[in-house]
Amino acid sequence: MQHKFIIKIIFALISFFITTLAIAQTHTLVQGWNLEGNDNGAAVDPNAIFGNATTPTTVSPSVTTVWAWDKNAGIWNFFAPSMTPAALATYAASKGYGVLTTISQGQGFWVNAKNAVSVNLTATVSTATVAATCTPSNFTIEKYNSIALGMSMAQVEQIIGCAYDPNYIIRAVATNVTYRWGFSSIDNNGNSTVMQITVDFDSTGSTVTYLANLAGYGFKEAAGF
Repeated sequence: MQHKFIIKIIFALISFFITTLAIAQTHTLVQGWNLEGNDNGAAVDPNAIFGNATTPTTVSPSVTTVWAWDKNAGIWNFFAPSMTPAALATYAASKGYGVLTTISQGQGFWVNAKNAVSVNLTATVSTATVAATCTPSNFTIEKYNSIALGMSMAQVEQIIGCAYDPNYIIRAVATNVTYRWGFSSIDNNGNSTVMQITVDFDSTGSTVTYLANLAGYGFKEAAGF
């Protein structure tokens, strides 16, 4: 895709987020290109929504490709329901694309549809095992970016893949609790490695939310990766 085309898409995404805060989860796609956004309260899995060659869904035959811009990596993440996960990874790498594994809450994305079709962006919670302690593999920008407003503690832990540190719970203000996921180590040369993700929840610790009364403050932070 050409540079000018990317710029147009970025401006379109900005306009999209300003004007579509109240869209329902069901999206009606027309034939051709559709600019959509994840208005769900959580991240969604493209495989669960659009399917793949191994496990197709009802909308798989109607969708050619799905694209989302990765601003951190500076590349397009690509998904094609007609491919197996392995074939998708190989093809994306050959073209210099990333693989679209998650559509975060509030993220914009393009869908190239073969024909008109309705798509329901239903959030799914993984049932993968959550480890008792964290390792460096639990701290990646992809996992961090997938943590979204409105998620439950279970959803956040499924994404990160390990349990929060019970010794690091901060009540930032009366209406919020901040939890920390962390890893630290010191090698034989005395060099230390510290990785962490902190996420703000409501007062009950059940739902990811903004810190109250702190304008401009986010709901999550990362360090060390």
